[in-house]
Amino acid sequence: MLKENPRRTNFEATLNMALKSTGIGYTRRGAEQPPSMPEGYDYHGAFKSKGVGYGTKRILRDHLTSDNYEDSVVFDMRLFSRVLIHIKELNVNAVSYNLLACVDPSQWEALKSDQALAKAATAKEIVTDPYNWVKIQVKSTAPGSAGKVNAFISGKTP
Repeated sequence: MLKENPRRTNFEATLNMALKSTGIGYTRRGAEQPPSMPEGYDYHGAFKSKGVGYGTKRILRDHLTSDNYEDSVVFDMRLFSRVLIHIKELNVNAVSYNLLACVDPSQWEALKSDQALAKAATAKEIVTDPYNWVKIQVKSTAPGSAGKVNAFISGKTP
């Protein structure tokens, strides 16, 4: 009979406790790659594969932009050593985005400002600095012409 690895059990217990406070479910999987996010779900949850933890969240879903910057959902990156932000314009109109992160939610820091995203284009940003939360803001590039945006954030533990 195989013995349970105490390190693995401790990691899972710690991850489960930390994620429980954010309302994220944890599922143990043996997959080599993070699974794709099913349609209709905003959060795929966190899981571990070969000792590495992953988490994915949809922060904007078919979001129509306006002339002013609008916030996405905030992603809690305290458990992750780096996160990948993937922004996609859905072939409507060009948009601009800001990438913001913070340690204290009352003081957001702009990591990238006024980044242009053309019609039907995608952008990828990576954050490796030790922030607690990250979000994006999007707006239309041309006044009065709304763009349509999807955005995802994926995180990876050390």
